[in-house]
Amino acid sequence: MRTSGTRFVLALTGALALAAAPPAVGQMEGRPGYFPIDELMALDADAVRLEINLAGGRLEAVASAVADEAPEFAALVRGLEGIQVRVAEAAEIDVEAVGASFGRAVDWLRSNGWNTFLRLREGDEQIYLYTRVEGGEMVGATLLVLEPASEVVVVNVV
Repeated sequence: MRTSGTRFVLALTGALALAAAPPAVGQMEGRPGYFPIDELMALDADAVRLEINLAGGRLEAVASAVADEAPEFAALVRGLEGIQVRVAEAAEIDVEAVGASFGRAVDWLRSNGWNTFLRLREGDEQIYLYTRVEGGEMVGATLLVLEPASEVVVVNVV
């Protein structure tokens, strides 16, 4: 069992590793599983309440930080090339513009070799999950969720 001092050192080491890592999104561009969230989605950066960009050294830092307590999760993270997440509250965005950008995003995904895994449109809510497979291996997954009464969520895993 770790003491609070040990946990602090581990957290500090992880934070320093994350800070020292190069920008994550640039490491993913051009990869077959990459989805250009910031280019295709009508999300104002000021409205995004959660933004995650992990790739390369940042993913390794996360995997290393949890390896002792969650070795299976650490192995999963080490198998990834990148993760991007954007979450915004509906009250902070132009829901109509974001809904329209979902249509453009779906068109982009389809035209770039992605396949529909899940599509749900119920009332104003939209949920899409697209995957991209190359050589029998999944190289990307992109989730788009628009709940006009609450939030928009966009996740890309490479």
